[in-house]
Amino acid sequence: MFLRYLLLLSLLSVSPVLAFAQDEAPCPCERPPMPVPISASDAVFVGELISTDHRDVPENELLGSKVVWNTFRATEIWKGDEAKEFRVAVPPGECEINFELGESYLVFATPLGQNVSRQEFDVLITSQCMPTKELSLAAEEIAEIKRLKAEAPNGNLDHLLVERWFEDLKSGDDTRLEHAYHWPFSLRPDPNQSLTLIEAYFEDGEPTQLGYLLEAFVSMAADHPAAHAATRLALAHPSALVREKAQHAVLNLEIDDAERAAHWRESMEDPDPKVRSRAVRMYGHFGRLSASTEDIAALLQDPDDNVRASALNSLAHLRSVDEHLTEALPLLSHPEYSIRSRALESLSYTENPKNTLAVLTQGFEDSHQAIRASAVRRIAQLNLDPAHTEAILLKALEDPENNVRSTAISSINQRKIYSDLITLAVGEALFDSETHVRQGAAEALSRMGVLGEPILPNLEQQILVETDERAKFLMESALKEIQKKLREKNRRD
Repeated sequence: MFLRYLLLLSLLSVSPVLAFAQDEAPCPCERPPMPVPISASDAVFVGELISTDHRDVPENELLGSKVVWNTFRATEIWKGDEAKEFRVAVPPGECEINFELGESYLVFATPLGQNVSRQEFDVLITSQCMPTKELSLAAEEIAEIKRLKAEAPNGNLDHLLVERWFEDLKSGDDTRLEHAYHWPFSLRPDPNQSLTLIEAYFEDGEPTQLGYLLEAFVSMAADHPAAHAATRLALAHPSALVREKAQHAVLNLEIDDAERAAHWRESMEDPDPKVRSRAVRMYGHFGRLSASTEDIAALLQDPDDNVRASALNSLAHLRSVDEHLTEALPLLSHPEYSIRSRALESLSYTENPKNTLAVLTQGFEDSHQAIRASAVRRIAQLNLDPAHTEAILLKALEDPENNVRSTAISSINQRKIYSDLITLAVGEALFDSETHVRQGAAEALSRMGVLGEPILPNLEQQILVETDERAKFLMESALKEIQKKLREKNRRD
């Protein structure tokens, strides 16, 4: 339930108008369109605020440690327990609602989850991200709720809203589809109803929409039999696009690791390379103890380049690259940039430092600037051989591509690699044609302290002609810092 709340918030962007104005910056939420808030809420009611209570709870990501518990006496209930009173917490922060005692409100409340306090119970919360508002301003929302309630079979709003969502997905109408994409993580599907709808939809649904439907449905109903049935239908679907989407749906199903890995292992033999590629990635990254490196390594012989690259990526994740290095190395020389880039990333995680250094050195000699930059960054990060690292960084600072030089100076800063030769090269970088390189050189000199003394003439010279304001500011700061450190050193001496 907590996941549903977070996912609902993640779908929202900036809102121009909110009913509960605050003195601080406005809440960065856009209220979802009706009827999404109805399906997202466990309780929808009109109630009078009869008490508030400030309570301490253990630190929680949304609630913090101080929580205001608001108790409402319900006068009309459309969703939720038929209780006379509801207790609703409000997360502190810019989306907080300041309720007033004695006032009546239309409240949309969603459960936060368990273990928020020492007692275990689901806590209802609301905020400005939901259309909770004063009753006097809620006539339009109440009319919509009553209309839907009257149309719902047996008054079951969730049943009606799930049905409407499927209808929107099947419509093919852009406006209705856009509306449907707001819904998935808030819906509360009934397993039997949903299974019937899914089976009917899978017979004639458009593959792109089917893939979206599957991921969304499994995310919101991972423990429902209908979610398992939908995934099985998708794994055997004639469309490769649907089968590919099914690989991610398997991750969200509430099944044990062995069963999950078995689904992916079977899909690793799919006739479509995109399905095999997705399956082997999921298998290697999420198969856990049930994943077999031998099954993955077999796909290093796959006829499709992307499948081989995905297999290598999974082996890297499992720290099993070294024993399959011979089969994997040809990917570093592949004519396609994206394959070489993925191979470099994976092969840089070998367990043997000599293998890693050899791979990254080859990457630094690549014709594509982005691959050279990646190799420089990883070489500096690992610093397996200081002399070799220094040589690569010095060469990278002279690379014709701005990106490579910027990466080199950034790596020098992050890893604090300040040898005599590096210091001199950083001094030359003050005159670089690329602004980011000059800025990075100034930052490096600032951190070097007295080691930057030989560079003072370069620094003073470039400050006089520097046209970029930030670069000039950083250079002036570096000059002051070096001079300060030199004075301190002279006093000590």
